[in-house]
Amino acid sequence: MKLFLCCVLSLFTALLYAQEEKVLSPSNDAVKWYHEAQIKVNSQNFDAASGLLQKAIAADNHFAEAFEVLGDILRKQKKYEEAAKNYERVVQLRPRFIYQAYLALGISQFNQMKYAEARQNFKNYLSSGQGVEESIRKANEYVENCSFGIAAMASPKPFTPINLGPQVNTAADEYLPSITVDDSTLIYTRRENNNEDFYISSKGDGGWRKSRPLDENINTAEYNEGAGSISADGKDLYYTICGRPGVIGRCDIYVSHRQGYRWSLPKNLGPEVNTESWESQPSISADGRTLYFTSSRPGGYGGFDIWETEKIGKDHWRKPVNLGPQINTRGNEISPFIHPDDQTLYFSSDGLPGLGGKDLYFSRKMGNGEWSKPVNLGYPINTVDDESTLVITADGKKAYFASDKLNGFGGFDLYSFDLYESARPENVNFIKGNISDEESKEKIDAKVEVIRLKDGKVIYSALSDKVSGDFLAGLPSGFDYAFHVSRRGYLFYSENLSLKDDPGRLTHSLEIFLRRIAAGKKDILRNVFFDTDSYMLKPESKSELDRLVIFMKMNPGIKIEVSGHTDDHGAKQHNLALSENRAKAVTIYLVSTGKIAISRLTYRGYGETQPLAPNLNEKGRALNRRTEFMITAIEK
Repeated sequence: MKLFLCCVLSLFTALLYAQEEKVLSPSNDAVKWYHEAQIKVNSQNFDAASGLLQKAIAADNHFAEAFEVLGDILRKQKKYEEAAKNYERVVQLRPRFIYQAYLALGISQFNQMKYAEARQNFKNYLSSGQGVEESIRKANEYVENCSFGIAAMASPKPFTPINLGPQVNTAADEYLPSITVDDSTLIYTRRENNNEDFYISSKGDGGWRKSRPLDENINTAEYNEGAGSISADGKDLYYTICGRPGVIGRCDIYVSHRQGYRWSLPKNLGPEVNTESWESQPSISADGRTLYFTSSRPGGYGGFDIWETEKIGKDHWRKPVNLGPQINTRGNEISPFIHPDDQTLYFSSDGLPGLGGKDLYFSRKMGNGEWSKPVNLGYPINTVDDESTLVITADGKKAYFASDKLNGFGGFDLYSFDLYESARPENVNFIKGNISDEESKEKIDAKVEVIRLKDGKVIYSALSDKVSGDFLAGLPSGFDYAFHVSRRGYLFYSENLSLKDDPGRLTHSLEIFLRRIAAGKKDILRNVFFDTDSYMLKPESKSELDRLVIFMKMNPGIKIEVSGHTDDHGAKQHNLALSENRAKAVTIYLVSTGKIAISRLTYRGYGETQPLAPNLNEKGRALNRRTEFMITAIEK
């Protein structure tokens, strides 16, 4: 288990031990400077204390207590190499009396990533049989981390970070990146003059274009806005606001919606998500229905834990649930990122075995809904310092992160690197397109839904952009999906997306033209399924027929004919009867819902008489085997 390195030994341990001994040094000058150093330490004047301790050591180079206090000061100042030299002198001079020096030496070596030497000194400390319970516990955790660090450095992972360049990075701090699922838009936090705001950049042929402030409805001069998560389609931004009027706790999670080229004023997610504690670092799933975030609320396992909540309806959220002890520890887990595959979670932790500070990990959701044991991303992606943010592109090949240790343009900069194979997420596709009116060709906003046929789960539900008509949704591979587009006053559009055998990481593009409702117009129900030579509806048909019910409820004046069609295999009379029975089965289902009057429905079988394609091959025959509905009348 890793530690907050600042929460180890008290800086004044050596002073306390030294005071137990009657004679500190045979040199009166050394004792004098040592006591003066104590006064400076108590007043937090560490530079002056260091100078006095160096004088004491010059007067008596066997003055172990002075070496130890000087080591404590240097370690507090993160001058670990110098600190270690002083602790080494202590254990040479007083190996048994000042046993705490072994622990302090181990910590100093650990922070230089000298894991083998550090492990031995932690073991030396533990073998002394001395120390308080908490220090012993931490020493054991350090031993575990040292063993992990030795193994990790012996098997380094591929890691070649690339700075995103001056179009994105500046002398200020840039961090907490978020990307759209098509890797075309980057939104991140920039900190200037102690104020955090969002910036946005889009990708062109030559790389990332010059960033600009996101929107005046989101960025403010008075408050900090940051830690954003952009939805897969780029239309919703979940992010954190701190200290603003209306916040429930110190920091709350808000959402803003993109309307054309502008963003709406932010809306607090409310007391279902936000508490009087600290809530931040949201990550929204590709379907927009599950939100992961960091919180310090009561009921967790450590300081900061990762929680999740599910969306109910349009604007409400379920009571958040802790991700449990497989992810959360007695330490701190932060910066969750759920990949568009909806199965791979990346996060940062200082409570799991690692190289020091906060390390980056990933975990996969298993078939039972539980999370797998987290995997450390390894060295040199992780180091003894804090690594706290990682987002992964939809294709799983590239990772984005922030660092202040790679000689960038100043402070924290944003970087990318190619993620090695075993740390990549599951295969995922995404479908994108735009929606227009068939007659006017004007772009329109319509409801777009993707349903997993296996269990009827809604994977994606959103409105297309009212200005561009665009939509974009991420779809995990290995399943079949029903795709629906609907808008009041228009026939609804359906498509079947079979990704069961799809290798994944592909883009499916659709250009959809919705047709206004009019008598005589018809549409194919592409997700109504029957077994061969059967008229029993398969369970996967339910989502499509339920959308047809919704369509008829939205347009209560219409009447429809449900029609069945076959290919030309088999006898004509048999095909005619089969097609009619299939149309009848659909009609019976619609009536069985209790929402559609039978007077609005008729059905008819056409057999093989109305083919859409020649019956020359299986592709053509598949097009001809279909169920349709046609508007027969519109009553006002």
